[in-house]
Amino acid sequence: MKADSWLQLKSLFHAAMDEPSDQRQRFLNEACAGDLDLQARVENLISSHEEAGPFLNNPAVIDAGVVPEAVTAEPAVESEGRIGLPIGPYEIIREIGQGGMGTVFLAVRADDQYRKLVAIKLVNRGMNTDAILRRFMMERQILANLEHPNIARLLEGGSTGDGLPYFVMEYVDGQPIDEYCDAQRFTTTQRLHLFREVCSALQYAHQNLVIHRDIKPGNILVTPEGVPKLLDFGIAKLLSPNWAGESREVTLTMQRLMTPAYASPEQLRGLRITTATDVYSLGVVLYELLSGHHPHKLHHSNADEVAEAVLSDEPVRPSIAVRHTAKPQSAEGTEADIDNTPEFIGKLRDSTVERLRRRLSGDLDNIVLKALRKEPSRRYASVQEFAEDIRRHMSGLPVNASPATWSYRLAKFAQRNKAVVTAAAVVALTLCLATGITAWEAHVARRERDKAQARFNQVRKLANKVLFEYNDGVEKLDGSIAVRQKMVKDASEYLDVLMREAASEPGLQNELAKAYQKLGDIQGAPGQANIGDRAGAIKSYGNALALSKSLLTKNPDKALLLDIAGLDGKLYQTLWRMGQQSDAEQHLHESLTVREQLLATEPGNLNYRLAVARSYRDFGSLLSSKTNQDSKGATDYYRRSNELCESIITSDAGNLEARAIAGLGYRMWGGEIEATDTPQALGYYQKALLLTQEREKLDPNNPQIQVVLADCYSNIGRAQMILRNDAGALENFNRALTVFAGRFAKDPTNSLLLMNLAQTYNNLGNVMAQGGRFPEALANYRQALNLRENYLSSHPGESSFRPRLGETSFDLGDLYAQMASDARTPAAKKAGFWREAKSWYQRSLDVWMALSQEGTLPGYLKDKPAETTKSLARCDAALANTPAR
Repeated sequence: MKADSWLQLKSLFHAAMDEPSDQRQRFLNEACAGDLDLQARVENLISSHEEAGPFLNNPAVIDAGVVPEAVTAEPAVESEGRIGLPIGPYEIIREIGQGGMGTVFLAVRADDQYRKLVAIKLVNRGMNTDAILRRFMMERQILANLEHPNIARLLEGGSTGDGLPYFVMEYVDGQPIDEYCDAQRFTTTQRLHLFREVCSALQYAHQNLVIHRDIKPGNILVTPEGVPKLLDFGIAKLLSPNWAGESREVTLTMQRLMTPAYASPEQLRGLRITTATDVYSLGVVLYELLSGHHPHKLHHSNADEVAEAVLSDEPVRPSIAVRHTAKPQSAEGTEADIDNTPEFIGKLRDSTVERLRRRLSGDLDNIVLKALRKEPSRRYASVQEFAEDIRRHMSGLPVNASPATWSYRLAKFAQRNKAVVTAAAVVALTLCLATGITAWEAHVARRERDKAQARFNQVRKLANKVLFEYNDGVEKLDGSIAVRQKMVKDASEYLDVLMREAASEPGLQNELAKAYQKLGDIQGAPGQANIGDRAGAIKSYGNALALSKSLLTKNPDKALLLDIAGLDGKLYQTLWRMGQQSDAEQHLHESLTVREQLLATEPGNLNYRLAVARSYRDFGSLLSSKTNQDSKGATDYYRRSNELCESIITSDAGNLEARAIAGLGYRMWGGEIEATDTPQALGYYQKALLLTQEREKLDPNNPQIQVVLADCYSNIGRAQMILRNDAGALENFNRALTVFAGRFAKDPTNSLLLMNLAQTYNNLGNVMAQGGRFPEALANYRQALNLRENYLSSHPGESSFRPRLGETSFDLGDLYAQMASDARTPAAKKAGFWREAKSWYQRSLDVWMALSQEGTLPGYLKDKPAETTKSLARCDAALANTPAR
């Protein structure tokens, strides 16, 4: 049955059950619209539902509606009363198990003729209805007809003194076949040998016109001697004409008595049962023996869900299933304590999961899946044919379940005749070598040409697909850093191999240069989402620059010159953040020189104007950040950069890049004059916000623009704080915090977001401290400090982040000094606060001195060492005048 047919059937069934019982027939006549087959199936389900209960949980005869549920309370009590009592020549020892219509006891022959343990199945009192007795007599007849070493034998039968029928069976002291194989750590081959013995028993039953109908591991016990025994023919079907009437009647009554997890699709649909039904159940057992998993994902024991899974889902190949992890369930739906992990499954089969996968792949996959076909006609025609395919596989012969291609049969022949094939291969190889040597040299030149072309195509595919299309598709997604890290690892290894062979191929060099530039952007491009690998970015940009310069010597080209200038600009930004300021400044000078030369040749070229504007902005940042800070020169370059951008926006209102360069330029310009002209700085920050909001309208789904907006809020908040507008500052800092914290939670490896989030916490601490809200200020400073310390511990070379750590430490010193000086602070706490202030000032001074010695202390912090030294002296003076408590 197809999935949609089953869903239709289930839907009609539930709809009909919602109707009053006297209205159901009318409802079905209308809903089925003349589809008599569909209507008959729904009516069958309704009939089974009214006669049956939840068959996965209740005893079988209750499920079928043969006896009322109330009767089942008696057998347990009755079973206890039978312990020690005789039944015929046997004495009851204990109860073994209990089914729907009877109880099975362990007993011993007690008439002194001989001693023998047996199993006695006895009809429960109150269950001896006509239907139950007919089923009981049928099971006894089935066992009487079956004499096979792998089937539990019937010994005798009779009735108790109170008229209850019973029969005596061979007692099998063993484990279910799956538990036995796992306990013995049987290999795949050993499991197949044992399974073929079970097939032999079931084939014998089929030859005697018996269909078992309940094949599952619990009904196949293996003795300590390793002999499998097939048990429990309680719901078996007899095909003998002599039992045709009885079999049909009992079958109709018992048709829902099955273990759904091992039942065939036709059993679940209530259709005709054949020997193919047992073939399917055997397939489920073999699937579990080989892979450790059930062929279907049965998360619950609900009857509808089990049936829908079996009828709708196609099982994956066992060789694939062994790689899955699942919590195995018993036939009753209870979960095991240990997860079936790939390693655990392999260990139970005395193998590794990879060896097990290879062992199952191919023939065994095909054999198992053929047995599990949903259509009976597509399964093995008999259990014997099923077992024969397993034997052929174990003998290295082609199997019927696999396609009979010539290559498959040749591989099988080679497996069976390794010595002959090896000898023939040696002879053939010798002949081939002798013949091939002559043709080899002629082939070399052609191969080298083809190889070069192939490499060119490979790198083009890599650059265009992995680094460009794939990266561009994920870089705007939250939490994409992990994916981009994987792309970087794979791409860099591939590019490095091709780099060594690209010297004489200009086309390949050009592709590689673009690929390395993109790789550097993903690794550590400043100002945009990256994976935080600055050192990797410097290497990639350096490779791209070397390739581009090599190409330029062969073919001077303006586009190539512009690319080189762009790479110099990116190297400046990255090297500066890594503390390599001398090298960084050199690259920036080279970038600006080339860009200005290009603009001089074509003053109206938009790309050249944007490139120069970017260099002016970067040069302003350089002059501002150098130890010998040139604030006037920095503001001049910011002005020149923004004038270029504004002119571009005037003529091209939709130019996002011009808005981005100008927005960052205004923020940098504002930062340069913030301390000396805060109102003017606030105006620049507001211009930057307006430009970014316009970018957002043109590109509303770009999360990077959201980050820039949050940066604008932070800048505005800082200016408002200086102007003593604490309410406005808090509002803007909190707006920024919402963006940074939200995105950082989704993308915690994004270094740009981490730096922004840490600075926002520090800003909040500043405004809280300014307003005398000391506990809140302390909490925010601590957040900023933790983020910065954690980042530096994992990125020790990121020298541009160290000044920020010094600033937070200094701010904490100021906070504790402010708390110590506050009139609200109890006298007993003042000395402690002064000591805390001194400790934090000292930590910040250590940072300033280390940066000064390295020559990397930013110009805007040049006065910090002296200021911090004065603050330390203030702490010492206060401590000298504050009595210790």
